[in-house]
Amino acid sequence: MLRSRAVILGEWLLEERTLAQSATFELATRARQSGVPAFAVTGENGLNRFDARMLDLQLIVEASSVRALTTAGRKLASVI
Repeated sequence: MLRSRAVILGEWLLEERTLAQSATFELATRARQSGVPAFAVTGENGLNRFDARMLDLQLIVEASSVRALTTAGRKLASVI
C-alpha cells in the first residue's frame, strides 16, 4: 500500500453501522494512517460527511449498474 498512488474501495453499501469491523473500514484506516488517498465506489452511499471524513475518503462515487461502474471508473481515473 505504501507504494500505491491510491486505494480504491468497493462496497455495495457504505453505511456507518455496517462498516465497523469490516475490511473496507480497515483498509480505509490503514490508507489514512499511511498517507495514501482512499476513494470509494459504492452502490449506495449511506455515509454522512462526518463519517466520510473520519475514513478520509477523498471521493465517494455511487454506481449501481454496469454503465454507472464504467462512468465511475472514468471519473476516478481523471481524479487519480
